[in-house]
Parts: sequence; structure tokens; C-alpha cells
Amino acid sequence: MVAIACNFTPNPVEKYKMGVPESGTWTEKLNSDDKKYGGSGSYLNGKLKTTEEEWNGRPHYIEMDLPPLSVVVLEKYKSRKKKK
Repeated sequence: MVAIACNFTPNPVEKYKMGVPESGTWTEKLNSDDKKYGGSGSYLNGKLKTTEEEWNGRPHYIEMDLPPLSVVVLEKYKSRKKKK
């Protein structure tokens, strides 16, 4: 499961809340502000944990900083279980 946040304004958005359907940890898979894409590298989020509170019609939310003129792609973290 992925969630995508876009900020098409020239201003950063700090503590942006986005409703998500599942609780747990979400990991940043792509952030166009990363230096490898020519960004500043100042707004990297890494792993984000959900808050158990409804937001925009979703049962949980994650909070992140959105860089200006950016796209951030998050993926729901799945723990890997060892096979017996």
C-alpha cells in the first residue's frame, strides 16, 4: 500500500497531516527533495508512525514535513517474518 503527498507550492508545509487507512509504520520510498534528485535534502522524513485518530475520513494519520515543489511517496512497512 502506498500513499502519495504532493506540494506544488513554493513554500514548505511543516507538520502536514495525511489520513491513512492502516496503522503502523510508513517508510519514505521517494522524496523529490532528496539530493540525488537535485533537491535540498532538508526535508527527508524516513520512517513515520501513525497516530490513532481520524483525519479526513481515515481512521489514522501520519504527520510529515513537505518540501516546496515536491512529491513524497510513502509505503506501509511490512515486517518480514522468518520462514521455518
